[in-house]
Amino acid sequence: MQRIVVTAVLCLFAGLLSPPSRAQSATPPATRKGFTFCTVHDTAGRTAWASPVMEIEYLSSDPWSRVQDLATDFHTFIGGMGGAGDKQCAAATADRAAVEAFRNEQRSILTQRFMGVVRSNKWLDVAWTPKPWTPGAMVKPAVASKYFYCYGTDTDARASVASPVFEMGVDGANPMAPYTQADEYNKQFARDVVAVHGLADANPACYFKDTQAEADKALRDYRKMFSGFNLKFTDVAWRPSNAATAPPVAPVPARPAPTTGSTPPSTAAAAPRVPLGVRIAEVTPALALGLGMDTAHGALVIEVLPGSPAMAAGLKAMDVVLGVNEQAVNLFSDLPEISSRLPRGRQASLRVWRERAQRVVLVSIAGG
Repeated sequence: MQRIVVTAVLCLFAGLLSPPSRAQSATPPATRKGFTFCTVHDTAGRTAWASPVMEIEYLSSDPWSRVQDLATDFHTFIGGMGGAGDKQCAAATADRAAVEAFRNEQRSILTQRFMGVVRSNKWLDVAWTPKPWTPGAMVKPAVASKYFYCYGTDTDARASVASPVFEMGVDGANPMAPYTQADEYNKQFARDVVAVHGLADANPACYFKDTQAEADKALRDYRKMFSGFNLKFTDVAWRPSNAATAPPVAPVPARPAPTTGSTPPSTAAAAPRVPLGVRIAEVTPALALGLGMDTAHGALVIEVLPGSPAMAAGLKAMDVVLGVNEQAVNLFSDLPEISSRLPRGRQASLRVWRERAQRVVLVSIAGG
């Protein structure tokens, strides 16, 4: 099952050699350094390839894209060795010891034997070094193609339904876009396919891959995994309702107009502001998986407003707020309500999920 999968160092100094007027306009983007490692896990072949822990550089404003690109490069490298599977790199962090511990934990989980019967995965350490990376050199396309597929299995009914792989366009500048779309397709698949087939306990899910080959293999592995359970597999010629023509572009959430006395929106598309100075969205199951969370909960930060208390405190996009002053944020709509009651001119303690770990951020709530 895919949920077991464990979900560069060049700087630009040209501006220093240019006249002062050009140096100001050629300021390189801000970067940070951190440690990560990458894996490719072939669930059907019971093999996991893993890179060593390595130090990388990434954009301070977008660490997510860097590790995604690394995962793609590592998957290509493993493909040259004849391997394939689900790819992932750990979120970069400055704590090398924590990354080493996480890598050892993943190895222990994947290589253990279950009840002494099921064969464990083979763990292969791979000597791999990422290619040189230049901040800002890779321009993200306006529309990126992703390959989605959906399935649901009701073990009590001994039945499973699955869609074919379908290509869809996503907003190339928004790392959340494929997760948001996968969650929307999941809702449609549950309504249009799972409910129609009467699979009450199917727990449907939709996933995406970067290539057709990766998606095809994932579906094959899914079938193989359940082949010994005497399940009836049904392939359904289904696509999401907005996939009938050319792949659409995932819309970037619009900034909502200020309202007075309104109830916080209950959908991610509304992306409401909260008094902390952030815009937030729902943490979907697919996104929680990508962020390394056990369950989907909390409020996802999608924008930190300039000059806000959140910006001063160091909150950033892709952080997940889990609690405020020891009060849990279970649904993303909880955060506006909780933060609206915070006393002005005081400091609030936020429990935040970032880079696969919880941390505490102190925010000074503006007066007035």
